[in-house]
Amino acid sequence: MSHLKIIDAKYKAGDDIDFGTVIGELKVEDEKGNIIYYTNDEFDSCPTFLKTDKSVLDMLFNNNPEDEEKIQDLLDNSINNVFEYESLLSDKENPLFLVYRYLTYLVRSEKDKTEQFIKNTIGKYIDEITIPKCDIEEDMEDD
Repeated sequence: MSHLKIIDAKYKAGDDIDFGTVIGELKVEDEKGNIIYYTNDEFDSCPTFLKTDKSVLDMLFNNNPEDEEKIQDLLDNSINNVFEYESLLSDKENPLFLVYRYLTYLVRSEKDKTEQFIKNTIGKYIDEITIPKCDIEEDMEDD
């Protein structure tokens, strides 16, 4: 995992938090100064992780008909080939493991915890912060 500095993080959730779309986005700077956006577009508890050079959070969340092709292209080119959290969160050798954990925590946690977590991590390096366990990781421990 490269040394990624957290520049910003955001999330948006639909009205029906139990069934619907929740999107978390992480803006980082790599060691070369490149800005990268990682996004988790979760629908019905199924994660789709994206890597882009600009924010796609609003476009994904608003889901406007004029953006349909762009959105489908993004979803067709996700960076994860497994669409269930347990596999992604147990593969510690994956270079994106911490990105997956950070974004999963954003979309799976309570709003007040998420907002505080974002505030506490801005300006820090992802490999130097403590990412709390999300509900899925806690369930994995119980099994």
